[in-house]
Amino acid sequence: MNTKKLLLVLLLALSLLAASIYLFSGSDSGSAPSLVTSFDYSWTEDNRYIAHACGSINGISYSNSKEALEENYAKGCRIFEVDLLETADGKLVCWHSFTTYDLVPEEFTGTFPTEEEFLSMEIKGGLHTMDFGYVVDFMSEHDDVYIVTDTKTLTKEDTLRRFTEIRDIASAKDSSVLDRIIPQLYYPEMKEEVMSVYEWRSLIYTMYLVAEGTRYGDVMDYVTENGIGVVTVSVERANDTFIRDLNERGIKVYLNTVDSEKEAAAWKERGVYGFYTNDLI
Repeated sequence: MNTKKLLLVLLLALSLLAASIYLFSGSDSGSAPSLVTSFDYSWTEDNRYIAHACGSINGISYSNSKEALEENYAKGCRIFEVDLLETADGKLVCWHSFTTYDLVPEEFTGTFPTEEEFLSMEIKGGLHTMDFGYVVDFMSEHDDVYIVTDTKTLTKEDTLRRFTEIRDIASAKDSSVLDRIIPQLYYPEMKEEVMSVYEWRSLIYTMYLVAEGTRYGDVMDYVTENGIGVVTVSVERANDTFIRDLNERGIKVYLNTVDSEKEAAAWKERGVYGFYTNDLI
């Protein structure tokens, strides 16, 4: 073999060795792939609880109200899940459902109010509704607040419209809050859709709207490959194998919805990191 051919063989061997070291260093062949992410999940470090629909107030859950946001912040909560729906005139407000929950005055039960009608409501318990602009103002005044979106959008068209509204409202008031807005994803394509609107700093993949029968292995591969560091699972769909496998990949599991300290402690023993909650704030 001449010198040139020998040199080519040596270069090829060194390249293959370098690739092997890069792929397999620090792990054995049986270990799970680890999470590689450019997202920022530092918000999870001191926050095991996420206030579900801004948390309960005076025994009332699902209110997404000004009072719930303000009181639960005063109690020490810093991460708030906020339900975001459109009114009859296409404005973005904080509400879980216009048809399911008995919180609105009787004349609005089962209706889709306009923004003006919605914001003028005094809902159950004397609580007051809010639009997304109010949330942005609150975040601007409190730079340690993060929100987790619950948009319930299941089509590309709805997702793009809703997150464009979120981006535009925040940008017009205080663009710095955008980096503290955490979109929840309901289907695999949603990541690309929301990231085309804004380069969000953090994402959550939530299972509550994922189709029944979805393979847990497919979910694990998806979040690992896409650098998603938090998965939310309902109590009904959680199991020890899924929790363990996500933990092995460096992915934190949040459970929804848990309102008992005893239940939360039991799930922590099983590997759950945090909880969406109405009351444990």
